[in-house]
Amino acid sequence: MGNKEVKLSVVIPVYNVEKYIEKCLGSLCGLEIANEIIVINDGSSDNSLEIIKKFKNEHENENIIIINQENKGISKTRNVGLRESKGEFIFFLDSDDWVETESFKKMLKENIEKDTDVDIIVGKETRYDENSGETWVGADARTPKELIGKILTGREYFKKGIEHKFLSVRVGIYLYKKEFLEKNNIEFIEEIGTHEDELFLINILSKAQKIKIVDDIFGVYLAREGSTLTTSYDKQTEDVFENCKYLVQKYKTEKDELIKALVFYRTKRFYKNAMKRAIECDRIDLFYKIHKEFKKDFRETLKYTHAKNFENINFYLLYFLGKYFFIKELIKKKK
Repeated sequence: MGNKEVKLSVVIPVYNVEKYIEKCLGSLCGLEIANEIIVINDGSSDNSLEIIKKFKNEHENENIIIINQENKGISKTRNVGLRESKGEFIFFLDSDDWVETESFKKMLKENIEKDTDVDIIVGKETRYDENSGETWVGADARTPKELIGKILTGREYFKKGIEHKFLSVRVGIYLYKKEFLEKNNIEFIEEIGTHEDELFLINILSKAQKIKIVDDIFGVYLAREGSTLTTSYDKQTEDVFENCKYLVQKYKTEKDELIKALVFYRTKRFYKNAMKRAIECDRIDLFYKIHKEFKKDFRETLKYTHAKNFENINFYLLYFLGKYFFIKELIKKKK
């Protein structure tokens, strides 16, 4: 299939999801748009690869491309799919999630088939808890109605998303124009193991000129035991800390004052989250390591960025009180 014929590339990293991958792939059938489904098996040790091959054989009318590799991790694997993709737009779908086929199909027809003069299209997703069976819509549901159908710059979307608390870092609610990603040399940061979505989004929003907001559900995020979001809590804490250092270094010379303020607003919250996590997983050694760097970065950069007064007060308290800022968490650990 030639470059110009592919409107949409769906990139799916796969690692040990034999229970979920068939539903994921099945939801992408019959989208009625020129597309390709790039499935990258990232060194699975279960039957995921066999299930993918069987699905491809049973759905010859779907343009399914299988890439098999040794384990590289989520960021590197997504980048493999991004580099191999031929679509005008890219959609990243986790292998245990699925799209709402009819809603997604409708959105594609109304947007990327008609109006492609945008960098990003952003929608919504439903969340489903595997254990409780509960379904709900995430923070993206808070998007003000007056913004639906509007086109904003990345700076505007970032600012409004924080102000109105609808900014979601989940890649599953965004469609990215490949030309925009290539022009700005944007890929997933391969050194980051978890929370890679947030850094990717910040880099995206600092460059995007046209973001279209739609009122469509793209897919369903599955909250389950064993996912990257429910395992290795102390490892995730380390990763959140690394994210802080990455953002401080990358944006400390940023010329755009609004972007700089917004990025460091997120950085301060990253730091607070990392230190709270360290207390909760009883890693006081890690807390002190993070707090030391926080104090250094706060003195040099973070305290000069704009934020609401009560937030800056909180960070000054965290600066001086150290671990005792999290007194409730400390008391819980003693019980």
